[in-house]
Amino acid sequence: MIEDIAETDEQRAFADAAARCFASCAALSPGEILPLLAQDGFLGMLVPECAGGLGRGLRATLPAARAAGRHLLAFPLVEAMLAAGFAGRVAPDLAEPILSGEGGVTVAWGGEVQVEGGKARGVAACAPGAHTARWLVFRAIRDGCEAAGLIDLGQGGVDIVAADALDLDRVYADLVLDGVPVIALAVGEWRALTDDGAILRAADMLGAAEASFADACAHVSTRRQFGKPLSVQQVVATTLARDHCSLTGAALSIEYAALAADAAQEDASIARDVACAVAQDACVAAAENAIQFHGALGFTAAMPLHRRLRRIQTAADIYNAKTARANLARTLLESWPDPYKDAA
Repeated sequence: MIEDIAETDEQRAFADAAARCFASCAALSPGEILPLLAQDGFLGMLVPECAGGLGRGLRATLPAARAAGRHLLAFPLVEAMLAAGFAGRVAPDLAEPILSGEGGVTVAWGGEVQVEGGKARGVAACAPGAHTARWLVFRAIRDGCEAAGLIDLGQGGVDIVAADALDLDRVYADLVLDGVPVIALAVGEWRALTDDGAILRAADMLGAAEASFADACAHVSTRRQFGKPLSVQQVVATTLARDHCSLTGAALSIEYAALAADAAQEDASIARDVACAVAQDACVAAAENAIQFHGALGFTAAMPLHRRLRRIQTAADIYNAKTARANLARTLLESWPDPYKDAA
């Protein structure tokens, strides 16, 4: 099992490429970042090869999502990769302009949009990067069935309203749609999109938490009190050791969830819920502890620690860890034998 989720050469190559690309994007706007991502091929990782993409699975994309969180990438990379993959499957003609960076594409994770007569009406909420995107994937309802829809935001009938979010690096928006023509609609695709998004955003959270953990380790090793570094204090050392173990467990859980999803294993849904629940606990704790160890400095704008915590909490809210725990509890209770079932 450990061999199955060990880091592959392909993942290491993607991780190195992502680290180089995203490090150069630190001072750039989302519009300036888009062509760089397109040039390096990140937008096409989930796009089928027949549509011009790389045709990789979730496991191959994890390093990119993880690096996006580590470098606080201002571009909604996870949403762009997922939406590009969806467009490549249902509207192959759009794959080329998306992959070339002609326009951004994102996903609205909330709201509900009714589709009748090929027109979309309703609210598509919680869409990162919608202000600079050209295309949008959203949750649609047609004839009572849930589907994933795709629209061109350049069409009339779209009103974009800024939405409140803890994340300071990516701008979220709610979109009011009034009779917008639907480019493509795929019944049953929305659930798959959100399931894959949960795993990739967990990887983004993990990257942000790992960066904060590394900063905490460096700080306590050099910051001295009473002639000794903070790291010699038992409470500091044990807390960091606990965070390290928790983040390692979260990383393994996310890797296995991606592996199970790619292979369509029977336990894929359980693995995803475990990854989401474990990632929230581990990542939030590590980010908060990093701020605590930096003392008053950890709360200042001079440090990126609070920005990472905001990013983690925003992702955890989108993929509700409480729902993941409830799903796991329900599965456990349903499979647990009832000791009173055969009682007289």
